[in-house]
Amino acid sequence: MNEALIKHLETQGVENAEELLKGFEPTQEETVSVDALETAIEDLQKAMEQENDEASEKAMSDMSSLEEGLKAMAEQTDRILADNKQSMDAIMRAVAALSDEMKSLRRLPEEMKGMYRAARDEMRDDVEKSLKMPLPPRAVVEAEPVAQEPAISRSDLISKAISFVQAEDATADRRQGLLRAVSLLESGADVDAVAAQYNLK
Repeated sequence: MNEALIKHLETQGVENAEELLKGFEPTQEETVSVDALETAIEDLQKAMEQENDEASEKAMSDMSSLEEGLKAMAEQTDRILADNKQSMDAIMRAVAALSDEMKSLRRLPEEMKGMYRAARDEMRDDVEKSLKMPLPPRAVVEAEPVAQEPAISRSDLISKAISFVQAEDATADRRQGLLRAVSLLESGADVDAVAAQYNLK
């Protein structure tokens, strides 16, 4: 009995079990008590093992639930990030388009100024070439009196040409021609000739 008890105590983690039980000889009554004690210990051990198994199963179940919750949270986070990225991409495209439009608007006045300068310079060259050309001889004839229309002043004709340039229904070619007329008038060209050439009457 002592050997069995010693082995049992040692398996349960009791150190020096053999030294503790040396010289111990249980009576019949004590043997019954020791058997009951062993039975109680075994029952306690089984209960503890069962409790440990249940605790382990519960821990595994809790861990599984936690993993599923973390997985669902990660998927939701991924969806939110994807939606935010799409929204940000759309905003960036809209900002880029708006920026390009603003750049185009800023370039428009400069382009108009460039067209006006080019037309003015071209007309000035034409005037200078015309002034350098010799005039053809005039035949001496007796001119019949004709009714003269009221002459328009240079400044009035320039104002009239500019108003035609600003008209909404004026075509690009018409505007360019009117800008040339303004350049000619500013350069000292004949008012009547410019008015007739560019239909400013």
